[in-house]
Amino acid sequence: MHELAHEHISVCSPIAAVMAMIGSLIGVATGVAVGAAPENIYFGLWGYNAALGAITVGGTHSQKSRDRYFL
Repeated sequence: MHELAHEHISVCSPIAAVMAMIGSLIGVATGVAVGAAPENIYFGLWGYNAALGAITVGGTHSQKSRDRYFL
């Protein structure tokens, strides 16, 4: 994720910012593991959707409990 975007997310919701970083790392690692084209990974095609999904699952649209992180 772009550094400035991450700073803006962290101001609004620190939990969402952490989940976005985790999701992006998982997405990039998945792209590398399946042999995706490096330019697609570099341009964020593998990390952006994963970051948004992680924010949704763990950062905003769930009840506040420890179980949400183990979906």
